[in-house]
Amino acid sequence: MRDCLSLFQREVLLVLITISAFVSAGCGNNSDYKSVPYAEFLNYVEQGKLIKCTITQKSSSEFILIGQLGASGPDNGDPTVIQAELSNERTVSALIEMMRQKRVDIEWHSRNEPGLILMALPFGLVIFALAGFAFWLWMLVECATKERSEGNDKMVWVLIILLANVIGAMIYFIFRRPKRKKESYA
Repeated sequence: MRDCLSLFQREVLLVLITISAFVSAGCGNNSDYKSVPYAEFLNYVEQGKLIKCTITQKSSSEFILIGQLGASGPDNGDPTVIQAELSNERTVSALIEMMRQKRVDIEWHSRNEPGLILMALPFGLVIFALAGFAFWLWMLVECATKERSEGNDKMVWVLIILLANVIGAMIYFIFRRPKRKKESYA
């Protein structure tokens, strides 16, 4: 869960960096932020102008590249932040290798994987909780209706199931129920 949270924080940071680039450029002035074709993005990498790149995987074959340029800025006509989209995994692998050779700081984000897990987690927890409750209720009813009333056995097992919840129901199911069934057949 911690990894998912930190990935979410990175996504928020990525959005904030992009927004700050727009704000510092006068609400999207093209002198600081620019959406470029992949070929132009690659050109910045080859020239050694890119100092940081964040690669976000939108799907299995779609990527967003956001790069921060170092030795450039509005004074020489280059933007400070560039963005490109790419739809080829092999090309991304080659780009990453080139950026490593040029000593570019690279961050990788995948949007789909944690999102699916985080969406399925509450559903799974609800199903697990309902199954636990159903099992607990089944054991409580079975103990209350089928356990013999001789002595304090019935009262003790009902209290164990009530107070220990699902754990108590499991203890009853594993240890007492098989003995009770054998006693009832005898």
